[in-house]
Amino acid sequence: MKKIIVNSFAKINISLDICGVREDGYHEVETFMQAVDLADAVMVRWFPFESRKDLPEDAERPAGVEIEISTNRPYIPNDERNLAYRAAQAMAERFGANHAGDKLRIDIKKRIPVAAGLAGGSGNAAAVLHAVNRLWGLRLDVAQLCEVGATLGADVPFCVMTVAATNLCLGSKINKDPLAMTAAIGRGTGADVTKATPLTAYAVLSKPNVRISTKEVYEGIDEEIEKAEKEGIHIHHPRADVIENALKTGDEALLADEMGNVLELYTLKRYSAVATTKSLLRNEGRPIMVMMSGSGPTVFAIYKDKTEAKEAAHILKKKNRQTFAIRTI
Repeated sequence: MKKIIVNSFAKINISLDICGVREDGYHEVETFMQAVDLADAVMVRWFPFESRKDLPEDAERPAGVEIEISTNRPYIPNDERNLAYRAAQAMAERFGANHAGDKLRIDIKKRIPVAAGLAGGSGNAAAVLHAVNRLWGLRLDVAQLCEVGATLGADVPFCVMTVAATNLCLGSKINKDPLAMTAAIGRGTGADVTKATPLTAYAVLSKPNVRISTKEVYEGIDEEIEKAEKEGIHIHHPRADVIENALKTGDEALLADEMGNVLELYTLKRYSAVATTKSLLRNEGRPIMVMMSGSGPTVFAIYKDKTEAKEAAHILKKKNRQTFAIRTI
């Protein structure tokens, strides 16, 4: 048995704009993604068939790779519904020809809130892709792992890049890969990513106790945009390239003016807990910006001062148990 422990980090969207609908029915988006230091620990163990003690001595070699998964959250599925499980399946299907009868055991210690708009599941999948690559000695580079990740979900490629940049256990070749990064601009469905200048700041993440379907938000956002335009309501469409320029030049005022999330048009109107959380964070300290991440429900506030972020998190935790004082990476 060989094992590796890989950390997968949460991400926030410091901008998210809807640019239309694609021919495949998905929305065309432009988003600036930033990793933060809230992480899950993903341990992957590889048991080659010849050394497996959980099988009878005379057992015939199975056709495929056996996959087991568990987490410290009993409500998280431990089968194909789990993105990390599907990541192991994808690696086994593509690169497991010489691993028939082997077993991959995945144990995830969750800290990132689930279904929160923070790409926790996507990060876990990215960690598994890297772990199997390392354990099996496949020597795939980040671009090749991103290609596999893109088949699993739009956020997975960025998470693959973040895992590459932040886990020394994966080796210097992966750590120094040109695509290893902690900030990126995503276009298309969000999976078409280019390296960006990271934001350096403290932050508070606060997740209200409500579940929001990403599918629901994207299905409803077009009507909300159309309605706002008919009523003459100004819609702020954040530009990721302007944010990139603001970060490069250190223009804090421009950064604050440009950040935004168009999906708030739908979510804040229908989920009062998200709107309330955003309002509360606005009044705690002097945040540079307060906005929703992804399709919600998590709201984050960006601070320059670490003490302000900690104090804000302490207060918000009384309202939302899943509240964290963190920093960007």
